[in-house]
Amino acid sequence: MTQFSMHPTESKGVRLFQIREKLGLNQREFTEKLGIAQNNLSNLERGRRPIGKNISKNVLTTFNVNPLWWETGEGEMFRQKSMASDNWTDNE
Repeated sequence: MTQFSMHPTESKGVRLFQIREKLGLNQREFTEKLGIAQNNLSNLERGRRPIGKNISKNVLTTFNVNPLWWETGEGEMFRQKSMASDNWTDNE
């Protein structure tokens, strides 16, 4: 798996962009999945607007994003499904 390590000053907006790029989604596709307006996504990715709790929760659940990576930029971007069970695990 690819690990992404970020400089501490990189924002959730940058991480949001990285998720979208990694998934190969354009802004329209990404916003449809998150249930937000396309112009809102642009502002979030550029750091012009803060990413609130509801959007953070939607990002984590919709795209199975690792909460540690989302908050800190450390570890794996996505959670991995355990082969032994149907549970998602956070890779650190």
